[in-house]
Amino acid sequence: MSSPISKDYTPPIDAFRWCKNGMMPDVRLVNQLVAANNRMHAYRKKTVFNIWALSSTNGVKHRFHFRSGEGTQLLVFRYGVAPAFHAATTPLVTFTITPSGGSPASAYASFGSANYGTLTPDVIQWGKRAFSISPNIAYEVSVTTADEANLVALTAFEVGYHDLTTDVDGFIAPTSTYGQIDDAARQTMLLTLATAWKHNGAHLYNWSCNGTAKTITGATWTNPIDATTAVASTSAGVILGDALLEPYGRRSASTYMTLCAYGQVTGGAGTGEVRMFTDYGGASPTLCSVTGIGTTLQWYTSNQIFGAGNFAPDEFTKVDLQHRMNGAGTLNLYAVSLYLYET
Repeated sequence: MSSPISKDYTPPIDAFRWCKNGMMPDVRLVNQLVAANNRMHAYRKKTVFNIWALSSTNGVKHRFHFRSGEGTQLLVFRYGVAPAFHAATTPLVTFTITPSGGSPASAYASFGSANYGTLTPDVIQWGKRAFSISPNIAYEVSVTTADEANLVALTAFEVGYHDLTTDVDGFIAPTSTYGQIDDAARQTMLLTLATAWKHNGAHLYNWSCNGTAKTITGATWTNPIDATTAVASTSAGVILGDALLEPYGRRSASTYMTLCAYGQVTGGAGTGEVRMFTDYGGASPTLCSVTGIGTTLQWYTSNQIFGAGNFAPDEFTKVDLQHRMNGAGTLNLYAVSLYLYET
């Protein structure tokens, strides 16, 4: 499987060729900047989900939450489906995507109805499903299997516009070779780059429980993956700090991120809480958190500000997912997603 990243890179621009010795930049330089801006706006997209797993149990296999970036036109799923482990009538994989406040849309994949024995790559069906999406919108996604459909690999990524024109928000038309440099063109370039920085941030983390919720009743922060209570080299977690977030840490302003948790509280009036907890050795090592998870089964989201008085991205490396109850009841946690986003 592949992600369309070959168009990400543009030739380097030699600014000193056009701006040296006190010269004002001419149209030739501006057109190079415009071309790089348009190319980035059209092609620089992100992967929002990626997993390799072998399982033929029925139900919701994967669930995640993401926000589409600027200039995004499609969400594409690349998947691998192996024959069902046992005979079944119609092994089926259902991909469902729901925009915030909108109606769900679904697509389907099916492969085989008999036991093929040993699983090898030559009996895996590799396929593609795509959904039209709009830029800068929050989406919920679930992937469900039925009749022992055997989903073995899945990745989901954004795709931009194949043809970027003035009909696309953020497009800048190049000017003639010896034409004037308009203030509007320079302003649009800056605004487009600022918007792309805010809305095209990396999708950092996904976790889902393969259908059966991870539950907790106590007030001790606990890792839902391995039941540990402290971040250590041996606990289940991910590398998020250091190099991954470092480019965002170079800004003087804060870094913004959104943490999303899908779950509900049952059997009590308390609320559930989820956090991403780091191995930072100083005070307040929490990267981000969601509180107030109630009795309704849904996505709970919280926009977080990281930086500006907190520890820097190069001061921590490992992050563990943790959850707990605040009050009476049981927190049923099904999925968590984390991504960079700024309004």
